[in-house]
Amino acid sequence: MDTGHRQRPDLPTDRLILFVVKTTATSGNNVVKPLMLIESLEIPHHIDVVNCQVDQWFAEINPLKLVPAIQDKTDSAGLRATVFESSACMRYVAENYDIEGRFSGRTRSEKAQVSSWLAMHNAGLGAQAKWWLTLSNSQEPEIEGALRKIKAAIKNQYRILNDRLANAGQRFVALPDRPTIADFATLPFANDKVAAVADIDFSEYPMLKSWSGIMFALPGVTRAYERMKTFGHVTTCNCSKMQ
Repeated sequence: MDTGHRQRPDLPTDRLILFVVKTTATSGNNVVKPLMLIESLEIPHHIDVVNCQVDQWFAEINPLKLVPAIQDKTDSAGLRATVFESSACMRYVAENYDIEGRFSGRTRSEKAQVSSWLAMHNAGLGAQAKWWLTLSNSQEPEIEGALRKIKAAIKNQYRILNDRLANAGQRFVALPDRPTIADFATLPFANDKVAAVADIDFSEYPMLKSWSGIMFALPGVTRAYERMKTFGHVTTCNCSKMQ
C-alpha cells in the first residue's frame, strides 16, 4: 500500500529551497511569510512540497517537522545553510539577500524598529491567532473559556497595531515609509478573513484594515498568495523560479 512516503528528493543546489506543505485553509499562514519576502526580492528559488507526517527525512531540516523551512544554495565550502520557523527564515533571507536593507532596516534605528515589531508579533498575534485557528474547530466545551481569552488577546493586538498605524505618517507597521519583514509577519493574521473566523469586526480597526489592503496590493505579496494556493494541488505549481 502506498503510504505517501517520499525519499529525500534530489533538490537544486544553485538556488534557495523553500519547504512548504499542501495548502489548506490554515496551513499557508506561516508559509506565505518568507515567500512574500522571496518574491519581493525576486530571489531565484525552488518550492518543495513535503508531507510532514511521513517524510521522515524532513526532520533533518526541521526537528519539529513543521513548515516553513529553507535551505540555501550550496556555498563555496560545499555547505548549505538550513533555517526553520517563519521569522527565522525571513531574518535569514533578509540578512543574506536584502543587501540594501529595504525590508530589514538600513540604519540602527530602523533595524531596532523592525526587530521589535517582529518580536511583538511572534509573542503576540502570531501565537494567539495560530492557537485560535487550531482550537476553534474543536467541539470540546471546556476550551470555550480559552477561546474567549485568545479572542480578547487578538483584539488587543489589533488595537495596538491600529493605534500604531494611526500615527501621522505611519503607513506600515515598523517603518513609516515602506513595508518590512514585520509587515509580512503580521499580514497573514491581520486581515478581514482571519478576523471573520474569530468573529471579530475588522472594520473596528480602520487603519489596520486600510494597511492590509495596501499590503495585499503589493506585487510581491500578490504573487506569493497566488502561488501559495497551488502548493500540493496542481502538478505545475510554478515550483522552481529563476528570476
